[in-house]
Amino acid sequence: MLQWIREPDPIFLGAIALPSDWFGSGCGGPRARWLPSGAIEIEGQGTPKRALPAKVEQWTQEIHRASTKHGVPWNLTAGIMALESGGKQDAKSPANACGLMQLLPSTASKPTLAGRLVTCNELLSDPKLNIDLGTKYLAELMDRYHGNVIKVGAAYNAGSAFCGAGKKCTSPNRWNLVTDCGPSGQAVDYPGIVIGYANSALDELPAATTLGSTRRTISPIAIGLGVGAAALAYYAVAS
Repeated sequence: MLQWIREPDPIFLGAIALPSDWFGSGCGGPRARWLPSGAIEIEGQGTPKRALPAKVEQWTQEIHRASTKHGVPWNLTAGIMALESGGKQDAKSPANACGLMQLLPSTASKPTLAGRLVTCNELLSDPKLNIDLGTKYLAELMDRYHGNVIKVGAAYNAGSAFCGAGKKCTSPNRWNLVTDCGPSGQAVDYPGIVIGYANSALDELPAATTLGSTRRTISPIAIGLGVGAAALAYYAVAS
């Protein structure tokens, strides 16, 4: 069982950094796990990488700031942005998902996010707000799915992680999780694409400690909780 813990302070508890337990979609496909480096390994495939869109890099500082604030691995925030908008501030989908993190105004306006009415125009014109609310929503999903990035990747697209992608699309993705359908009719492999982008972000984007106005970063550590159990804790490390 994987438990997701977010610690606001540098707490090590004398633990040794280890990979998290393997987790799966619950619907089929390979398993994955977090590594101490922050990379995500897919069983039998190592740590796949997918080159980030060039426009993502300009938002690095805001990605770090929002990720630290909400206790989310910054490379995962970058991976979601890369997939959702490619780093394009003015991105808008036919479904009215708006801006860098492709938030629906109804999602952004939730009591647990902005707690007020947020319009698409606001999400498009205020990139800091967009990244902050998108990362806060990502934190909610990480809590809901206990750090299982396979389910988180699908849920960020579809609203929740549930099986039966072939019922919506002509054929399922490898996880059989419901997502949007691609041009060919196959369910898009949102989890796999996010994992690839998140792994590349570790190499392609500067760490928080290299950014003048960013003084904290997010690093993972797995803490043993007995036989076959581990908690993936994210703690802030002062630069």
